[in-house]
Amino acid sequence: MREIKASLTPEFKRHYDFDKTPLPKADPFPVKSYTDLIMRVAQLSILNKDYIMLFRGQTADYKNKGGASTFYPTIFRVAPDKKILSQDDIHRRFMVLEQSGRLLLEALEAHKIEGYEQIRDRELVRWSILQHYQVCGTPLFDLTQSLLVACSFATRANHTKHGYVYVFGLPYATGRITRNSEHDIILIRLLGIAPPSASKPLYQEGYLVGTEEITYLYRSKSELDFNRRLIAKFQIPLRPSFWDGGFAELSKSVLDPSDLIENICEGIKNELFTPWVTADLKEFFDLMVELERRISIMGSRVPKDKKSINTLLANLSKWGISSSQQKKIHKLFDFKSLMLFARVRFSPT
Repeated sequence: MREIKASLTPEFKRHYDFDKTPLPKADPFPVKSYTDLIMRVAQLSILNKDYIMLFRGQTADYKNKGGASTFYPTIFRVAPDKKILSQDDIHRRFMVLEQSGRLLLEALEAHKIEGYEQIRDRELVRWSILQHYQVCGTPLFDLTQSLLVACSFATRANHTKHGYVYVFGLPYATGRITRNSEHDIILIRLLGIAPPSASKPLYQEGYLVGTEEITYLYRSKSELDFNRRLIAKFQIPLRPSFWDGGFAELSKSVLDPSDLIENICEGIKNELFTPWVTADLKEFFDLMVELERRISIMGSRVPKDKKSINTLLANLSKWGISSSQQKKIHKLFDFKSLMLFARVRFSPT
Protein backbone atom coordinates (compact mmCIF):
# COMPACT_ATOMS: atom_id res chain seq x y z
CA MET A 1 0.00 0.00 0.00
CA ARG A 2 1.09 3.58 -0.52
CA GLU A 3 2.86 5.23 2.41
CA ILE A 4 1.65 8.68 3.49
CA LYS A 5 3.26 11.42 5.55
CA ALA A 6 1.07 13.13 8.12
CA SER A 7 0.61 16.90 8.26
CA LEU A 8 1.08 17.94 11.90
CA THR A 9 0.87 21.03 14.10
CA PRO A 10 4.17 22.47 15.45
CA GLU A 11 3.37 20.96 18.86
CA PHE A 12 2.99 17.48 17.41
CA LYS A 13 6.17 17.89 15.35
CA ARG A 14 8.20 18.88 18.41
CA HIS A 15 6.94 15.94 20.44
CA TYR A 16 7.42 13.35 17.68
CA ASP A 17 10.79 14.89 16.63
CA PHE A 18 9.14 14.68 13.24
CA ASP A 19 12.08 15.78 11.08
CA LYS A 20 14.39 13.09 12.47
CA THR A 21 12.17 10.26 13.68
CA PRO A 22 9.66 8.25 11.62
CA LEU A 23 6.23 8.61 13.21
CA PRO A 24 5.81 4.86 13.99
CA LYS A 25 9.04 5.01 16.06
CA ALA A 26 8.11 8.17 17.97
CA ASP A 27 6.74 8.18 21.51
CA PRO A 28 2.94 8.50 21.67
CA PHE A 29 1.55 11.98 22.31
CA PRO A 30 0.12 12.20 25.88
CA VAL A 31 -3.35 13.66 26.39
CA LYS A 32 -5.02 14.45 29.71
CA SER A 33 -8.69 13.96 28.92
CA TYR A 34 -11.16 12.74 26.34
CA THR A 35 -12.13 16.25 25.28
CA ASP A 36 -8.44 17.10 24.93
CA LEU A 37 -8.12 14.11 22.59
CA ILE A 38 -11.16 15.22 20.57
CA MET A 39 -9.59 18.65 20.07
CA ARG A 40 -6.26 17.13 18.96
CA VAL A 41 -7.96 14.82 16.47
CA ALA A 42 -9.97 17.77 15.10
CA GLN A 43 -6.71 19.62 14.44
CA LEU A 44 -5.32 16.60 12.58
CA SER A 45 -8.50 16.24 10.53
CA ILE A 46 -8.19 19.80 9.25
CA LEU A 47 -4.51 19.39 8.37
CA ASN A 48 -5.04 16.01 6.67
CA LYS A 49 -8.24 16.80 4.80
CA ASP A 50 -7.42 14.41 1.92
CA TYR A 51 -8.05 11.43 4.20
CA ILE A 52 -10.81 10.06 6.34
CA MET A 53 -9.65 9.61 9.95
CA LEU A 54 -10.21 6.12 11.36
CA PHE A 55 -9.17 4.96 14.83
CA ARG A 56 -7.91 1.97 16.77
CA GLY A 57 -7.59 1.52 20.52
CA GLN A 58 -5.14 -0.92 22.14
CA THR A 59 -4.04 -1.75 25.66
CA ALA A 60 -0.38 -1.88 24.54
CA ASP A 61 1.82 -0.27 21.88
CA TYR A 62 3.04 -3.31 19.93
CA LYS A 63 6.38 -2.73 18.20
CA ASN A 64 8.57 -4.56 15.71
CA LYS A 65 12.26 -5.36 16.14
CA GLY A 66 13.14 -1.89 14.86
CA GLY A 67 11.13 -0.21 17.61
CA ALA A 68 8.28 0.97 15.35
CA SER A 69 4.59 0.59 16.19
CA THR A 70 3.28 -2.12 13.89
CA PHE A 71 -0.22 -2.89 12.63
CA TYR A 72 -0.46 -6.05 10.54
CA PRO A 73 -3.68 -7.83 9.63
CA THR A 74 -4.00 -10.99 11.72
CA ILE A 75 -3.08 -13.39 8.93
CA PHE A 76 0.35 -11.77 8.55
CA ARG A 77 1.33 -11.62 12.24
CA VAL A 78 4.21 -13.71 13.55
CA ALA A 79 3.17 -16.38 16.03
CA PRO A 80 4.53 -15.88 19.60
CA ASP A 81 6.66 -19.03 19.41
CA LYS A 82 8.32 -18.05 16.10
CA LYS A 83 10.77 -15.40 14.96
CA ILE A 84 9.62 -15.15 11.35
CA LEU A 85 6.53 -15.84 9.28
CA SER A 86 7.31 -18.33 6.52
CA GLN A 87 5.47 -18.67 3.22
CA ASP A 88 4.38 -22.13 4.35
CA ASP A 89 2.80 -20.61 7.49
CA ILE A 90 0.89 -18.02 5.47
CA HIS A 91 -0.20 -20.61 2.90
CA ARG A 92 -1.65 -22.74 5.70
CA ARG A 93 -3.42 -19.75 7.20
CA PHE A 94 -5.08 -18.99 3.88
CA MET A 95 -6.18 -22.63 3.72
CA VAL A 96 -7.80 -22.24 7.16
CA LEU A 97 -9.42 -18.99 5.98
CA GLU A 98 -10.88 -20.74 2.93
CA GLN A 99 -12.22 -23.60 5.05
CA SER A 100 -13.67 -21.12 7.57
CA GLY A 101 -15.47 -19.30 4.77
CA ARG A 102 -17.10 -22.53 3.61
CA LEU A 103 -18.21 -23.42 7.13
CA LEU A 104 -19.60 -19.90 7.61
CA LEU A 105 -21.71 -20.12 4.46
CA GLU A 106 -23.09 -23.52 5.46
CA ALA A 107 -24.04 -22.25 8.92
CA LEU A 108 -25.60 -18.99 7.68
CA GLU A 109 -27.69 -20.85 5.12
CA ALA A 110 -28.83 -23.37 7.72
CA HIS A 111 -29.92 -20.54 10.04
CA LYS A 112 -31.61 -18.66 7.15
CA ILE A 113 -29.67 -15.49 8.01
CA GLU A 114 -30.95 -12.32 6.35
CA GLY A 115 -28.38 -11.07 3.86
CA TYR A 116 -27.00 -14.57 3.17
CA GLU A 117 -26.90 -14.02 -0.62
CA GLN A 118 -24.58 -11.02 -0.30
CA ILE A 119 -22.23 -12.98 1.98
CA ARG A 120 -22.29 -15.95 -0.41
CA ASP A 121 -21.41 -13.80 -3.42
CA ARG A 122 -18.66 -11.64 -1.85
CA GLU A 123 -15.54 -13.13 -0.36
CA LEU A 124 -14.62 -9.84 1.32
CA VAL A 125 -17.89 -9.88 3.25
CA ARG A 126 -17.14 -13.41 4.50
CA TRP A 127 -13.64 -12.32 5.52
CA SER A 128 -15.10 -9.31 7.31
CA ILE A 129 -17.34 -11.50 9.48
CA LEU A 130 -14.57 -14.01 10.18
CA GLN A 131 -12.21 -11.16 11.16
CA HIS A 132 -14.62 -9.23 13.32
CA TYR A 133 -15.68 -12.33 15.25
CA GLN A 134 -12.06 -13.56 15.49
CA VAL A 135 -12.66 -16.94 13.89
CA CYS A 136 -9.28 -17.03 12.14
CA GLY A 137 -6.65 -14.76 10.66
CA THR A 138 -7.63 -12.68 7.62
CA PRO A 139 -5.89 -10.07 5.42
CA LEU A 140 -8.14 -7.39 6.96
CA PHE A 141 -7.38 -4.93 9.79
CA ASP A 142 -9.98 -3.67 12.30
CA LEU A 143 -10.62 0.07 12.67
CA THR A 144 -13.53 2.23 13.80
CA GLN A 145 -14.88 5.65 12.86
CA SER A 146 -15.75 6.26 16.53
CA LEU A 147 -13.12 7.83 18.76
CA LEU A 148 -15.25 6.82 21.76
CA VAL A 149 -15.17 3.16 20.69
CA ALA A 150 -11.39 3.29 20.16
CA CYS A 151 -10.80 4.85 23.61
CA SER A 152 -13.07 2.28 25.25
CA PHE A 153 -11.06 -0.56 23.71
CA ALA A 154 -7.86 1.09 24.96
CA THR A 155 -9.12 1.36 28.54
CA ARG A 156 -11.44 -1.62 29.05
CA ALA A 157 -9.81 -4.62 30.76
CA ASN A 158 -6.54 -2.69 30.83
CA HIS A 159 -4.53 -3.24 34.04
CA THR A 160 -1.65 -0.93 33.17
CA LYS A 161 -1.34 2.84 33.62
CA HIS A 162 -2.00 3.83 30.00
CA GLY A 163 -3.96 2.94 26.89
CA TYR A 164 -3.13 3.82 23.28
CA VAL A 165 -5.23 5.33 20.52
CA TYR A 166 -4.04 5.49 16.92
CA VAL A 167 -5.24 7.67 14.07
CA PHE A 168 -4.97 6.37 10.50
CA GLY A 169 -5.48 8.26 7.24
CA LEU A 170 -7.43 6.28 4.63
CA PRO A 171 -8.98 7.17 1.27
CA TYR A 172 -12.55 8.43 1.52
CA ALA A 173 -15.16 5.70 1.13
CA THR A 174 -17.25 5.83 -2.02
CA GLY A 175 -19.51 2.92 -1.07
CA ARG A 176 -19.83 -0.01 1.28
CA ILE A 177 -16.70 -1.54 -0.27
CA THR A 178 -14.19 0.93 -1.68
CA ARG A 179 -11.25 -0.16 -3.83
CA ASN A 180 -8.65 2.56 -4.26
CA SER A 181 -5.98 1.55 -6.79
CA GLU A 182 -3.99 4.76 -6.24
CA HIS A 183 -3.36 3.83 -2.62
CA ASP A 184 -3.65 0.05 -3.15
CA ILE A 185 -6.24 -0.18 -0.38
CA ILE A 186 -9.62 -1.82 0.15
CA LEU A 187 -11.92 -0.07 2.65
CA ILE A 188 -14.98 -1.92 3.97
CA ARG A 189 -17.74 -0.18 5.90
CA LEU A 190 -19.43 -2.87 7.97
CA LEU A 191 -22.68 -0.95 8.31
CA GLY A 192 -24.52 -2.01 5.18
CA ILE A 193 -22.74 -5.30 4.48
CA ALA A 194 -22.92 -7.08 7.84
CA PRO A 195 -26.21 -8.97 8.33
CA PRO A 196 -28.70 -7.26 10.70
CA SER A 197 -28.25 -10.12 13.18
CA ALA A 198 -24.54 -9.13 13.55
CA SER A 199 -24.89 -6.39 16.15
CA LYS A 200 -21.22 -6.31 17.23
CA PRO A 201 -19.74 -4.61 14.12
CA LEU A 202 -22.70 -2.22 14.00
CA TYR A 203 -22.32 -1.14 17.64
CA GLN A 204 -18.57 -0.70 17.16
CA GLU A 205 -19.04 1.43 14.02
CA GLY A 206 -16.49 -0.82 12.43
CA TYR A 207 -14.42 -0.54 9.28
CA LEU A 208 -12.02 -3.11 7.87
CA VAL A 209 -9.07 -2.24 5.65
CA GLY A 210 -6.76 -4.38 3.57
CA THR A 211 -4.23 -4.26 0.77
CA GLU A 212 -5.79 -4.82 -2.64
CA GLU A 213 -5.32 -8.19 -4.36
CA ILE A 214 -3.02 -9.60 -1.69
CA THR A 215 -2.63 -13.30 -0.89
CA TYR A 216 0.19 -15.30 0.68
CA LEU A 217 2.42 -14.16 -2.22
CA TYR A 218 3.84 -10.66 -1.72
CA ARG A 219 7.04 -8.77 -2.45
CA SER A 220 7.73 -7.21 0.94
CA LYS A 221 5.86 -7.84 4.18
CA SER A 222 6.49 -4.25 5.31
CA GLU A 223 4.16 -3.06 2.52
CA LEU A 224 1.30 -4.73 4.43
CA ASP A 225 1.95 -2.85 7.69
CA PHE A 226 -0.67 -0.16 8.33
CA ASN A 227 1.89 1.96 10.14
CA ARG A 228 2.37 3.31 6.61
CA ARG A 229 -0.98 5.09 7.07
CA LEU A 230 -0.37 6.38 10.59
CA ILE A 231 -1.34 10.02 11.24
CA ALA A 232 -0.83 10.12 15.03
CA LYS A 233 -0.57 7.96 18.13
CA PHE A 234 -1.78 9.00 21.56
CA GLN A 235 -1.22 7.79 25.10
CA ILE A 236 -4.25 8.13 27.37
CA PRO A 237 -4.18 7.82 31.18
CA LEU A 238 -6.20 5.13 32.91
CA ARG A 239 -7.80 7.25 35.59
CA PRO A 240 -11.40 8.44 36.07
CA SER A 241 -10.47 12.06 35.34
CA PHE A 242 -9.71 11.14 31.71
CA TRP A 243 -13.44 10.84 31.01
CA ASP A 244 -14.75 14.40 31.09
CA GLY A 245 -17.38 16.45 29.30
CA GLY A 246 -20.09 13.94 30.15
CA PHE A 247 -18.36 11.12 28.23
CA ALA A 248 -17.77 7.66 29.71
CA GLU A 249 -16.19 4.36 28.70
CA LEU A 250 -18.59 2.15 26.77
CA SER A 251 -19.69 -0.96 28.65
CA LYS A 252 -18.84 -4.52 27.61
CA SER A 253 -22.46 -5.10 26.61
CA VAL A 254 -22.16 -2.27 24.08
CA LEU A 255 -18.64 -3.00 22.81
CA ASP A 256 -18.95 -6.77 22.77
CA PRO A 257 -22.64 -7.74 22.58
CA SER A 258 -23.60 -11.36 22.21
CA ASP A 259 -25.54 -12.08 19.02
CA LEU A 260 -26.56 -14.93 16.72
CA ILE A 261 -23.58 -14.47 14.38
CA GLU A 262 -21.22 -14.75 17.35
CA ASN A 263 -22.83 -18.05 18.33
CA ILE A 264 -22.44 -19.31 14.77
CA CYS A 265 -18.79 -18.23 14.66
CA GLU A 266 -18.06 -19.92 18.00
CA GLY A 267 -19.37 -23.14 16.47
CA ILE A 268 -17.04 -22.70 13.50
CA LYS A 269 -14.06 -22.14 15.82
CA ASN A 270 -14.89 -25.27 17.77
CA GLU A 271 -15.08 -27.26 14.55
CA LEU A 272 -11.81 -25.81 13.23
CA PHE A 273 -9.74 -26.13 16.36
CA THR A 274 -10.91 -29.48 17.76
CA PRO A 275 -7.80 -31.68 18.14
CA TRP A 276 -7.75 -34.75 15.93
CA VAL A 277 -6.46 -37.78 17.82
CA THR A 278 -8.32 -40.68 16.18
CA ALA A 279 -6.58 -43.86 15.09
CA ASP A 280 -7.40 -43.08 11.45
CA LEU A 281 -5.55 -39.77 11.58
CA LYS A 282 -2.59 -41.35 13.34
CA GLU A 283 -2.39 -43.84 10.51
CA PHE A 284 -2.63 -40.97 7.97
CA PHE A 285 0.30 -39.11 9.55
CA ASP A 286 2.36 -42.32 9.73
CA LEU A 287 1.77 -42.89 6.01
CA MET A 288 2.71 -39.26 5.27
CA VAL A 289 6.03 -39.76 7.05
CA GLU A 290 6.70 -42.74 4.80
CA LEU A 291 5.68 -40.76 1.69
CA GLU A 292 8.05 -37.92 2.65
CA ARG A 293 10.85 -40.46 3.17
CA ARG A 294 10.38 -41.91 -0.30
CA ILE A 295 10.21 -38.48 -1.95
CA SER A 296 13.40 -37.54 -0.10
CA ILE A 297 15.13 -40.63 -1.50
CA MET A 298 14.07 -39.67 -5.04
CA GLY A 299 15.54 -36.22 -4.42
CA SER A 300 18.87 -37.50 -3.11
CA ARG A 301 20.76 -35.38 -5.66
CA VAL A 302 19.15 -32.13 -4.48
CA PRO A 303 21.62 -30.08 -2.35
CA LYS A 304 20.93 -30.41 1.37
CA ASP A 305 20.50 -26.67 1.87
CA LYS A 306 17.68 -26.69 -0.73
CA LYS A 307 16.08 -29.97 0.30
CA SER A 308 12.83 -28.60 1.71
CA ILE A 309 9.66 -30.57 1.09
CA ASN A 310 8.36 -27.77 -1.16
CA THR A 311 11.48 -27.98 -3.34
CA LEU A 312 11.16 -31.73 -3.59
CA LEU A 313 7.48 -31.52 -4.52
CA ALA A 314 8.33 -29.04 -7.27
CA ASN A 315 10.66 -31.62 -8.85
CA LEU A 316 8.24 -34.57 -8.94
CA SER A 317 7.86 -34.38 -12.73
CA LYS A 318 11.63 -34.83 -13.16
CA TRP A 319 11.42 -38.19 -11.40
CA GLY A 320 8.75 -39.69 -13.62
CA ILE A 321 5.70 -38.86 -11.49
CA SER A 322 2.64 -38.27 -13.69
CA SER A 323 0.71 -34.99 -13.49
CA SER A 324 -2.36 -36.72 -12.00
CA GLN A 325 -0.21 -38.37 -9.31
CA GLN A 326 1.47 -35.03 -8.58
CA LYS A 327 -1.92 -33.38 -7.98
CA LYS A 328 -2.89 -36.15 -5.56
CA ILE A 329 0.41 -35.84 -3.69
CA HIS A 330 0.04 -32.05 -3.40
CA LYS A 331 -3.51 -32.47 -2.07
CA LEU A 332 -2.24 -34.90 0.58
CA PHE A 333 0.39 -32.41 1.77
CA ASP A 334 -2.14 -29.57 1.75
CA PHE A 335 -4.49 -31.68 3.87
CA LYS A 336 -1.69 -32.54 6.27
CA SER A 337 -0.82 -28.85 6.64
CA LEU A 338 -4.44 -27.98 7.32
CA MET A 339 -4.74 -30.70 9.97
CA LEU A 340 -1.62 -29.46 11.74
CA PHE A 341 -2.29 -25.75 11.44
CA ALA A 342 -5.97 -25.72 12.31
CA ARG A 343 -5.06 -26.76 15.85
CA VAL A 344 -3.25 -23.47 16.47
CA ARG A 345 -5.07 -20.24 17.32
CA PHE A 346 -3.66 -16.88 16.25
CA SER A 347 -1.88 -14.50 18.59
CA PRO A 348 -3.77 -11.26 19.34
CA THR A 349 -0.61 -9.30 18.67
